Amino acid sequence: MTVSALATGSIKHHNKYNSRDGTTITRVIPHHWAGTSGGDVTLADPNREASANYLIFTDGTIKSQVPEEYRAWTTGSWEVDASSITVEIQNSTNGPEWKVSDKAIAALVNLIADIARRYKWGSVPAWRVRGHREFAATACPGPYLFPKLGSIAASADAKLKAPAKPSKPSGQEEDEDMIFIRKDNQNKVYAWSPSKGSKRPIGTTEWNAIKRAYGAAGLKLPIINTTAAETKHFGI
Repeated sequence: MTVSALATGSIKHHNKYNSRDGTTITRVIPHHWAGTSGGDVTLADPNREASANYLIFTDGTIKSQVPEEYRAWTTGSWEVDASSITVEIQNSTNGPEWKVSDKAIAALVNLIADIARRYKWGSVPAWRVRGHREFAATACPGPYLFPKLGSIAASADAKLKAPAKPSKPSGQEEDEDMIFIRKDNQNKVYAWSPSKGSKRPIGTTEWNAIKRAYGAAGLKLPIINTTAAETKHFGI
């Protein structure tokens, strides 16, 4: 199942989706909740024929619902949803403005850039970020968000084309020579700093987080896989 790495959780979809039947994903359609709360509850209701690929909350949190391989029930049109990844965004104020927070917009920009990168769009012109109202008789995504879709596309395009700048994962900046040692045939991993002469065991949760951080930063993980005899050299 394909879900953006930017999503930090999910809500139940209750099988409210269909096959895309081979349709190519060509755009992102932002929708708004038309409310400051309850949109996620509505989408997760098994008795409501509505769903989305992603939800974005006012604090910038992104959650998935329908995996990207499938057409969510969002726009009211099979053809439109089949070629789109749909995103429902929480409002920060009620009508008539239906504002959306800056954090939610920033999250949307990041999500669009991530989608564009993974689907190899190459760029994000305005036609790839469309409003629900362009395909149906609705005011969605509201008078505040709709006029911003062009600038959102431009921001996502800039982020997509920006050169990668790998940096040390958080927590590793102060230990430039940090090396990780994994004992042969064991799950035990140790963090070793030769310059400081320090070493400490790393738990499974922390080790998984370190691996993700190095991967996200585009850095090779400095790890030594040792035999039982070799571990004596490191004093572990």
